[in-house]
Amino acid sequence: MNNQSPKTFMFNKISVALIISLFLPQPSYAAINRDILRGGALGIVQCQHIRGNKTKIVWQVIVNDSNKPINATHFYFQTSDGVLRDIYSVVSPTTNYQTTEIFDGLKQTINISGEAYHISFSGVYRYYLQKPLVVQCD
Repeated sequence: MNNQSPKTFMFNKISVALIISLFLPQPSYAAINRDILRGGALGIVQCQHIRGNKTKIVWQVIVNDSNKPINATHFYFQTSDGVLRDIYSVVSPTTNYQTTEIFDGLKQTINISGEAYHISFSGVYRYYLQKPLVVQCD
């Protein structure tokens, strides 16, 4: 049994919702761009500003041919203010490679270039961007 008037009851519900919303994480928005890599792969980049005045980059390469999975990579990430990050990695064979990079500051654009490799006894197969892939972060 509720002895409150409908207006008071509604005011209390709204007040509780507002207080709870203060404790929830801030909504985040991400910018996404994609391109086809030579060799038969799809590259997807996601850029997001996160708490602490930082920029989060998620770079993903999805390979079409499961017989030529990625097992090594070399990618460059260059920010709009000139910060360059060179990433080399050897990974267990995968058709869905993903890396996440965090940069200090709120970057406006990120340029990605580089390549992924399938290295085997029969040779080296390359998946590479023909031109840098740019994502607008703001």
